[in-house]
Amino acid sequence: MKLLILYIDIGRWDGGHDGQYPKVIAWDLENNERPMSISEGWGHGLGGGEYSLNEFMTSEWFSRLEEPKSQWARKIIAGKGATGQKKSVGQELLKESENHRFNLPSNLKEILGRWGYRVNA
Repeated sequence: MKLLILYIDIGRWDGGHDGQYPKVIAWDLENNERPMSISEGWGHGLGGGEYSLNEFMTSEWFSRLEEPKSQWARKIIAGKGATGQKKSVGQELLKESENHRFNLPSNLKEILGRWGYRVNA
């Protein structure tokens, strides 16, 4: 799995001691059917899931991309995703991610890297 981070809220996460965080929206570069990967935190009983592009665009998660750090991703997804160009969306997100990096603590970057996230940080 190779995941590109589009949105992340680390909240009070401090090395894994707050199970409500991090909340992550990512694009799975290897999953053409359900490329949207959502994590609602890492605590017991929390979840997430994988969504198709259409499912994601009609979900509450899509509105999270209105955050200033994620607006670039929303613009790409709303533009090309509405026309059903999944492959093109993924390619453009990957390219643009180089210009939109997240400033994350090094221990979080390390964990995300182990889990297959391509951390644009």
